[in-house]
Amino acid sequence: MFKMNTFSDLGLMEGQIYEAIVSTYMPDETPTASPMGITVSGAQLYIRPFKTTTLLKGLRHSRCGVVNFTLDPRLFYITAFKEKNPDGKVPKDLFEPAQSVKAPRIKSSSLYLEFKVMEFIDEVERVKLGCQVTRSEAATVAPNPYCRGLFASIECIIHATRIRKYIQEKRFDEAGKLLHLVKYYRELVNRVSPFSAYSQVVDDVLRDVERWKKTP
Repeated sequence: MFKMNTFSDLGLMEGQIYEAIVSTYMPDETPTASPMGITVSGAQLYIRPFKTTTLLKGLRHSRCGVVNFTLDPRLFYITAFKEKNPDGKVPKDLFEPAQSVKAPRIKSSSLYLEFKVMEFIDEVERVKLGCQVTRSEAATVAPNPYCRGLFASIECIIHATRIRKYIQEKRFDEAGKLLHLVKYYRELVNRVSPFSAYSQVVDDVLRDVERWKKTP
């Protein structure tokens, strides 16, 4: 059973936003997942998906899910840009059943927080979900020495999700500022992690951005 002091035991502190991938079931029982910033306060976990997202639709239906912590940038990429996958959906073989709630979780994650949604708080563009964690589980993973290319590639993916939204809304100045950051991170990745999975992800992101700019 999850205890109130577990957040700090896991290294999660109040006032900080942690990047993770949140997974849940859609109404047709198809698993879905999306990158999402999460925060903790007291005994609750909070996520704030945009109102138009498939993730929010799934969470409204199932009222439970899993926060998956991972350092794999490819997982962030294929869950952020689902259209890149066959049938436009996250591959089912990435998932396994959660232990305490009816939700999917990503097999290769290093830390799981399974949760139930306790409240939906309406905001301007988003809905804030207050969640009760029902189970936490850390997987046994090999050591992963720090490489700046890893975190730079994940930053590129996070920025790209906003770039796409800004382009769709014709907010080109905001999109341009984030694109400048993505290009900065590409230079960093190419310097510290050339010809790596990290550089491949960043190249994919930049090709996506160019395609979005050309789409009416």
